[in-house]
Amino acid sequence: MGMKKAGILAAAIALGILGSGIAEAQSKKSQPSSETKAAQSLAAKGRAALRAQRYEDAEQLLRSAQEASPSPDVQVDLGRALIGLKRYVEAHDVLSELAQGSKSPAEKRAAAAAKIQLKSLEKRLPTLKLSVAGAPAGSAHVSVDGKDVDASQEIPLDPGEHTVTGEAAGFYRVVKKVNATEGGRLNEELAFAPEEKVAKKEPEPQFAPTPPPEPKEKESPSRGSVVPALAAFGLGAAGVGVGIGFGLMASSEADKVKAQCNGNECPRSVESGLSSAKTKGTASTIGFIVGGAGVVGGIVLLIARPGKGSPSPERSDAFVTPWIGPGMAGARGAF
Repeated sequence: MGMKKAGILAAAIALGILGSGIAEAQSKKSQPSSETKAAQSLAAKGRAALRAQRYEDAEQLLRSAQEASPSPDVQVDLGRALIGLKRYVEAHDVLSELAQGSKSPAEKRAAAAAKIQLKSLEKRLPTLKLSVAGAPAGSAHVSVDGKDVDASQEIPLDPGEHTVTGEAAGFYRVVKKVNATEGGRLNEELAFAPEEKVAKKEPEPQFAPTPPPEPKEKESPSRGSVVPALAAFGLGAAGVGVGIGFGLMASSEADKVKAQCNGNECPRSVESGLSSAKTKGTASTIGFIVGGAGVVGGIVLLIARPGKGSPSPERSDAFVTPWIGPGMAGARGAF
């Protein structure tokens, strides 16, 4: 009897110790880790920012919380923050991932909330439908804002302006600007034009430049003869001599006539002497004119002296010819 009681007591003590260990283990398991606590704190701050419509702060806090400790509820709130920022395409991806992968009760609850958000979002999400013309089917490479897209599928966009780029081998690049509005449905055509083929131009033959002709040495013109100048000087000296001789004779005749006259009254006997004095005076004048012309011609001929290499004048012979007329005299010539 005593032994039986002792066995019962030992069994009770063993059960008590085991139960205490299980309770302690469950207590430790229920306490969150430091990372979980930090994530919960970030999620609480993110939800507060979301309620205050501070969407940028909410997006950063909720994303940090999700990275520290993933939670389906935080993922739904992150999708809401992205919708508030009008980043509809990213919000659609976040919520669609959650709606398709629900397993646990918490995930199923979050998935149901995500589907409600998606249904509202799809009415606001702009889309773009592209058609390709000119290039062969399937040969075009299309991107929107630098990101590759499938041109055969409807492309979701965020509201605002976007750049659509199309490229295909052998065709010019196509770039289009589109403006997406909330809930809008865009249809655009990418028309490709073939590149122009430029024929290869053969290089033109190169020839060595022809050297310029060597300059000819100028021939120094030879000086002409001084004979024409001397002849002109001789004619001038003769003319001056004649002028002096006739001038002296005319002066002598004039003195004789004056001796026989009384003032301006002269006898008839001096008429012949007066006529002779006038004739000799005229001859003297002619002599001086011829002499002057000869001297000038001689000077000109002496300076010019045309010879080899000089331009040939129209008349090459120099001459001086005196002439006498009624009451006048002179000289003509060429030099």
